[in-house]
Amino acid sequence: MGAIALLFALFLGADCAAPLGVLNPKPTLAELSDLRGRSRYISVFTTACLPWMTGTSVNPLLRAVYLEQRPENHQITLCVPWINFQDQETLFPNKVTFKTPADQEAFVRGWVREHVGRATAIKIAFYEAAYAPDFGSILPTADPTTCVPDGERDVAVLEEPEHINWYHNGAKWCDAYNYVVGVIHTNYWQYAITDPQVNFLQRFSRAVTLYTLNEWVVNAYCHRTIKLSGAVGQHPKAVICNIHGVRTKFLDIGTRAAGRRFTRGAYFIGKALWGKGYRQLVEQLAKYRQRTGQSIALDVYGSGPDHASIVEEATRRTLGWTFFPATDHAAPTLHDYKVMVNPSLSDVVCTTTAEALAMGKFVVCADHPSNAFFKSFRNCFVYSTAKEFTLCLQHALAADPAPLTDE
Repeated sequence: MGAIALLFALFLGADCAAPLGVLNPKPTLAELSDLRGRSRYISVFTTACLPWMTGTSVNPLLRAVYLEQRPENHQITLCVPWINFQDQETLFPNKVTFKTPADQEAFVRGWVREHVGRATAIKIAFYEAAYAPDFGSILPTADPTTCVPDGERDVAVLEEPEHINWYHNGAKWCDAYNYVVGVIHTNYWQYAITDPQVNFLQRFSRAVTLYTLNEWVVNAYCHRTIKLSGAVGQHPKAVICNIHGVRTKFLDIGTRAAGRRFTRGAYFIGKALWGKGYRQLVEQLAKYRQRTGQSIALDVYGSGPDHASIVEEATRRTLGWTFFPATDHAAPTLHDYKVMVNPSLSDVVCTTTAEALAMGKFVVCADHPSNAFFKSFRNCFVYSTAKEFTLCLQHALAADPAPLTDE
């Protein structure tokens, strides 16, 4: 896989790999990257789609809706994967499935109306894709660039540019589009190096291969990349900027929570994949019990391919967790929780952490580059050791969160 994808990256996308300072025919890359002052066609490509509640389905959708609202009147197309019925049954929560892309598009538009508070006129286009269990991810099975007409290929935003290009064998992104920017969401090194299903040598080999491959394909297919934090490698032509935000709905919940008493304790929310923090969650709460002699009655929200094995491990260790299917983080059932526990080390910037803080909750999270943005928040408790985790969680459960400020 790595050699083939790397070959495509070098052969098909090498023209994108030139340094930004190289002379180019007019207009310059700087001019092509400027979205201010005039309407542009912008295509946002991502690797997941609602109702799969994951960061790469929600954040790109919100980004597309935001870009639509800018005064330049940009013409936005959100490009998402279309997977078959069997894959939908595997990934989508609450047994939601779709017969046609039009049905799924209607679901996405309905979600925007409900959770953003307005309708959206963005175009939604689908490219053929399939779920790859070995990756825990959706991969394109056809050229994603073809889901946008030639005349509308101006600016491309590749959400997870490494992921979407592992098997890319279609048009050169930098030929198909005038300007290509990649947004790096995921710490794939951490996923690979902590995979519990294989031994250390296999994990290390996979991690090195994936790291190298990701460096190549991102350099080959993007004019510029944006790292949401310093948690990922030194990608060429990259800047670090947290361009994610939260829906106004979360801030409204946080404003209403000021001065109230939370009636429920701690919870975790995340896609049911071991790499999404569940391994660290098991270990930290097992050590918490060893240190204190008490178990935390944790409620866990999430659906996904590893759900059965996660439940089995938590049961085997008698951790006392209660499991619920994937739920929107803004749902009323989650308003009464006081503490979100998030020990994940695989995030680049964790969307659910931002959402929990916006809702006026405490967050207990690891001292890790992915959480650097949140460390200054009064309600965020950061730990480096198992002892610190215990102290942070005990304090969060005993205290009351500080009210949100205007800042």
